[in-house]
Amino acid sequence: MFPGSRPQVTPAFPDVSAFLRDSGLVSIADSLATRVANSGLAAWLKTFLQTDPDLELARLKQERWDRYFLKVAQAVSTASKDPSTKVGAVIVRPDRTMASFGYNGFPRGIADTDERLNNREVKYDLVVHGEINAILTAREPLHGYTLYTWPFITCKRCSLHVIQAGIKRVVAPELPEHLKDRWAASVRDAGQLYDEAGVSWALIDTTEVE
Repeated sequence: MFPGSRPQVTPAFPDVSAFLRDSGLVSIADSLATRVANSGLAAWLKTFLQTDPDLELARLKQERWDRYFLKVAQAVSTASKDPSTKVGAVIVRPDRTMASFGYNGFPRGIADTDERLNNREVKYDLVVHGEINAILTAREPLHGYTLYTWPFITCKRCSLHVIQAGIKRVVAPELPEHLKDRWAASVRDAGQLYDEAGVSWALIDTTEVE
């Protein structure tokens, strides 16, 4: 040490590990990490970061259009006089313009009296499903078009007509709980037929549409 110089003092830094442990920050961080992992946020973030931005934007844009046309199908369904289930269907061109729409009801010229509508056997013998009405009233080929249905995807019988018409995509809400007992098997069969025929189909959470 030179004369007149001050002695060098090494500052006493705190023990960082002990500080973090004693302050509880370590346990808080561990708890937060556990919650993030359990919530699935980490997996979602990893998937999001690995997604092509252009593809993700296209997907989000398509989802907005899907919800829009499901709302249109829902509005169309209100025209049905069926006291049990009101079905609406909208067929959309690739440029996102509507080609046709339909709802479940009796054929033209057939009286839809309360007596007939409230007799299930008679009603089922006379009713034309909404999807079929949309296909029959279209004034153009439907190859490559998209079908939107409300309140659930097509039944097994209608799916055959959808496939034969050349429609390549079907979008509908998920089957509501109160309709599962009656329609779950038919909806399952329709999905299997679509898969076999190469028709893509998607179910959207109803709460995101209503």
